Amino acid sequence: MKDSELHEHNLFRLRTLTDYEVAENDPDVRDWPLIDENGNEFGNIEELIVDPKLMKVRYLDVKIDEAHAGESFGKNMLIPVGLAVIHEDEDKVEVPEISRELLLRAPRYGEPGAKINRNYELEIRRHFEPGTTQAPAQTTEFYSHRHFEEDRFYRNRR
Repeated sequence: MKDSELHEHNLFRLRTLTDYEVAENDPDVRDWPLIDENGNEFGNIEELIVDPKLMKVRYLDVKIDEAHAGESFGKNMLIPVGLAVIHEDEDKVEVPEISRELLLRAPRYGEPGAKINRNYELEIRRHFEPGTTQAPAQTTEFYSHRHFEEDRFYRNRR
């Protein structure tokens, strides 16, 4: 199966899209460390999950440091872009409102390239926003949420 067939709702790994790249004025955060709310490194950003039609980053694909990844869990997790903040001067990305404990319990999705479907996205939303029962079925409404606000991700730059 081609990687382009793996994702519902038009989500793709940036590296698989030959005609797309990080915008010239934005830093490419791939390979940067992910830091929790206490400044502890948790893993590295392996990839950006993007919606190429809208040219929006939706998730950071984080490879969890082996010291934190349990044997029974996949070693990658997705963090909605609006929950993270770039610290460009230090080449790191922080999740300022998320503890290490919350990150450890976050849903994993297995190997890079694994299918990202709406059920998994709902699982992520419920994890980072307890009390969420349902989300809009329409893709445009689903991503009209603070978890996907790129301005939050770039707030230290603008």
